[in-house]
Amino acid sequence: MKRKSPGEWKPVILATALQVAQGGLALVTLRGIARRCEISHKQVAVSFGTVEDLRAAVAAEAVRTGDRAVMGRLVIDKHPAVENLPGDVRSACVEALAG
Repeated sequence: MKRKSPGEWKPVILATALQVAQGGLALVTLRGIARRCEISHKQVAVSFGTVEDLRAAVAAEAVRTGDRAVMGRLVIDKHPAVENLPGDVRSACVEALAG
């Protein structure tokens, strides 16, 4: 099996982190995501840098893709990535959590 380059791992890591972030951004850790991807935490760090960088990427991707479950958590946590969203969108995201 061909080894993946850091660039090839990035979308896999981000997709995994988005799934984990549905439970809250604090659950996204380098080691936790690495375990789920079956790679080393160093590979996650090579792809994203620090855990804060990974969490920022997850928040940005959730907003970009309209992932309401993650965005709802971000609204509840008062994350800067969602502070400029219209009020009706913010409300809909939080309501999606109750779903």
